[in-house]
Amino acid sequence: MLTEDDEELEVVPHVKGHTDFEVYESVVIKPRETILPYDELARTTYELKYSATGGGQVYRFTTDEEELATADADGKVTTHGGPGSFTVRAAMVNGEHNYDEAKVGWMGASEWNDLSSCCCR
Repeated sequence: MLTEDDEELEVVPHVKGHTDFEVYESVVIKPRETILPYDELARTTYELKYSATGGGQVYRFTTDEEELATADADGKVTTHGGPGSFTVRAAMVNGEHNYDEAKVGWMGASEWNDLSSCCCR
């Protein structure tokens, strides 16, 4: 401890401390982008499989638009309709600040000629 004159004072009893921490690689989700065909008459439901690497090897998968799709603990995403787009997130269970995201969107048949109009881009 220092005084106002920058002289060092001994603190008794001595105070000690330590902490443990772990450094993880960034989480990476695959695939990064999925474009699904959309047919208003068919209203097809899709089951998509996502995987993740990095981090602590245990992940939580979620979607940002649960009315369009939901995710389970194994990375299986089930769509509930379209059109629209949503994001799938894979995050470390014990550190959700370490995550990666993938984009998913539907395209109608008339849009397949121009992929630049996709909602994922």
